[in-house]
Amino acid sequence: MAGQGSVFHQRSISHEIQDIIREKLSNVAPGNSLEDLKAVIERLSAVTTTFESVLADVIAQDQEPPLKSNASPIVKEMKNVLEWTELLNTKADTTSSEPEYLFRAYKYTGTETGRPTFTPEIDVPFSLGHRSTIPVDEFIRDLAGHLSKTRMETETYFVSMSPMLEWTLHKAGQIRGKNKNTKVGLAIFDVTKLRNNSDTTIFRVWDVLEFLIQKSKEYMIPQDVSRWAKNCNEYVSVGKIPDNGLVRWVKWEELYPSPVTVISSTFVWSYTIKVFRDKVVQQTLEIDDICGRIINLGKVLAGPHDNLILPLALLILKPTIRFWGFSTEMSDDVIEARIHDLLDDTAAEKIVKLNIKD
Repeated sequence: MAGQGSVFHQRSISHEIQDIIREKLSNVAPGNSLEDLKAVIERLSAVTTTFESVLADVIAQDQEPPLKSNASPIVKEMKNVLEWTELLNTKADTTSSEPEYLFRAYKYTGTETGRPTFTPEIDVPFSLGHRSTIPVDEFIRDLAGHLSKTRMETETYFVSMSPMLEWTLHKAGQIRGKNKNTKVGLAIFDVTKLRNNSDTTIFRVWDVLEFLIQKSKEYMIPQDVSRWAKNCNEYVSVGKIPDNGLVRWVKWEELYPSPVTVISSTFVWSYTIKVFRDKVVQQTLEIDDICGRIINLGKVLAGPHDNLILPLALLILKPTIRFWGFSTEMSDDVIEARIHDLLDDTAAEKIVKLNIKD
């Protein structure tokens, strides 16, 4: 009877493995060419590698696992890891490059004397072991809850960020505007340093939404929540954010108000960026005046990190100079070239000489 039981479990596992392989091969374009055969073999190889990795991890955890024990849970773990691999490899837009920096508007108590820390409310190690035990669908449900936090109070293991500097600046202003006593700041994260940290995993929400479309599971994240995440090109991190990942944080008081600024009161007090676009009145300025404003804001954002001034200045310019309420006869390309010119080795001397009007 014991032998029959073993055969039964073995056949059951075989069927489960066949189902997994059949599902993974269903995404390979059909055909009879050598190229098609190569694609099938590569997919099979990837699946087999995952199977071997999970099995090795199980054996490492239990040095002498009983060979006759039920292995169905292990097959389930293998399936989970394959789904995670598929999610992690899904890209909504393969033409755009990854941002260098991510931004987050944050609240703080005002008593911090050192670097602020950014940790999720729930600490979840995003390891292979975690991915093998947690199905992707459960992760998606947790993400949907996090993205809906504006509508409901819930603790999550995510930290939200955005590569859109203008959106995050507006968010910081909104947080401050709702409560005058709230201390608000802007955090700047280095994406490469976050990616290089084994304890941190970053997801672009748009990629997750693309994964759901491919799986016909768009319903798992409400449309209005998806739209909001797309509007700010939201990213979320899972796991501990390394200390070196946070390259700069700026208090709101350093950014607004300022006698010579890019950030206007209309920008701060508009309920949404769309409202701001409708309200903003264009002010005609000379090119050096505009460049001076952008560079000075870039310097405030960069603080002591001179290497951040140029990339931040270009991100300020990214939504176009008209977005901020300024116009000039010169194109944005000319403005960008002028900013590059001003931020060369003699930048400090040139910036001082700029005639910036209030």
